[in-house]
Amino acid sequence: VINPKPILSQPAKSSTNEFRFVVHGVAGQDYTIQGSSNLVDWNSIRVTNAPTDSFAVLLTRATNSHGFFRVKLGP
Repeated sequence: VINPKPILSQPAKSSTNEFRFVVHGVAGQDYTIQGSSNLVDWNSIRVTNAPTDSFAVLLTRATNSHGFFRVKLGP
């Protein structure tokens, strides 16, 4: 049985305030990247269908103002 639960790499913030991490999961699965400023109200930032078992997420200044992020399986 394949575990589709996503695993995240250590996040990093660049000198230009871009936030980057790698999601390790299952190719062909849908993943939703969400952000929150209070850990209660979550906003979907991006929905993607992973073409490979790992993919990078790069959040720009406009999307990284949330403070907290999570990755959910499915849209």
